[in-house]
Amino acid sequence: MHLRLTVVNPMAGRAFDVRVAARRGATFAELLDALDAAHALTDTSRTWSVDSVGVPPTATLGLPPLLDGARLMIRPAGPTSPDTSTASTASGLLQLHAVGGPDSGLVHDLPPGRHVLGRGANTPIRVGDSSLSRLHAEITVAGRSITVRDLESTNGTWVNGIPVGGEPITLAAGATLQTGDSRWQLRTPATVSAATRPDHEGHLLVSRSPRLPLPGPAAPIPFPEEPNPPAGQRLPIAAATLPLVFSAVLAVVMQSPMMLLFGLMGPLLLLGSWWSDRRNGKRVTRAEQRRYAAALATAQALLAAALAAERDVRLAEDPDPAWLAGLARGPLTGLWDRTGDPALRVRIGLGTVGATQSVAGSPHPPTVDEVPVVVRLDGGAATGIIGPREEALRLARWMIGQLSLRYSPADFSIGLLAPESEQEWSWVAKLPHSQAEAERDAGRGRG
Repeated sequence: MHLRLTVVNPMAGRAFDVRVAARRGATFAELLDALDAAHALTDTSRTWSVDSVGVPPTATLGLPPLLDGARLMIRPAGPTSPDTSTASTASGLLQLHAVGGPDSGLVHDLPPGRHVLGRGANTPIRVGDSSLSRLHAEITVAGRSITVRDLESTNGTWVNGIPVGGEPITLAAGATLQTGDSRWQLRTPATVSAATRPDHEGHLLVSRSPRLPLPGPAAPIPFPEEPNPPAGQRLPIAAATLPLVFSAVLAVVMQSPMMLLFGLMGPLLLLGSWWSDRRNGKRVTRAEQRRYAAALATAQALLAAALAAERDVRLAEDPDPAWLAGLARGPLTGLWDRTGDPALRVRIGLGTVGATQSVAGSPHPPTVDEVPVVVRLDGGAATGIIGPREEALRLARWMIGQLSLRYSPADFSIGLLAPESEQEWSWVAKLPHSQAEAERDAGRGRG
């Protein structure tokens, strides 16, 4: 059995990694003897803990909490305060998730009390967004009441697009809080712990919940055809004037003015017929326009509802960094939910994409706004990231984090090629996907 542990000595202000090779069933006391011989760390006046859980000498290596990747904390003997370095990993019942901006992915627990958000060094919710003031906004949690108020910030605060002033307003669960260039959402943990069991080799085996298939494509939404404009009703001037001319000639020849009256009957009948057809045509056109407007409004409402539902599905299928950060805090039911998918895919941001919902009778294909933009990572192909170094590194870390949380080590492995001085990538070596790659390399070396 091989374990990688980190020993943290806050009293001395130092931490170091150790690699442990032990037999199955070895105890923590045996490890302490080895640590004492190599680093002179152990004595009877100190205690040890992992994630605020005390570790007795009789604890077995490879079983919780002495798992691969554990952080061993040295504490003075006797009553001590909780381990604050790991207390932040415990999920609260109310959380503030950074869903947009430079600090996207951060998760802050909100216990009862007042929480100031800003760039100040001593703010409880400290962010790196330069558009925020040092003391930007204050969130107050009191029982079931959650409110937020602006602290006279430079770039303002909004809740669901509504400006927030110095007076507190309600911040409901699911609401979007905008502070400068950062967007936040107030959430409660949406998943529960998955069933796990130790393998006695320093790992937890996760029992993944079955993944429900996505709904199939919906039927096209029919849009009505716009009615044709009515044909113009032209006045038959020639047909109306010929009887008048003919009756005038007869009146002169026969010296009878009555013939003129008979001649007027034809034009009057034609004029009446033309006027009647014109009125009926307008009436029919107005009725068709009303039917078209009603059918168009119905189709637009159906399309808007379908696009809203599609947006929710897309956001749930490729969640934001803050939501995925909850999976990294503990073995939740959403961990490795894409295991077995034929192709790897990652979310790289938000944008406008073509909708899967189709329409019939409209020349404009529908689009969905503010949804995840997804990139497929096909096997055998390379994916490059071009841009400023910090932004490129941030995106690369986000892509690796997604893959390691959505896909199990059975689907893919990570092989890191970086200079040894690149300490910012040291966390990758602790992922089980990196261990799987190392084991494959060792197997090829033995062969």
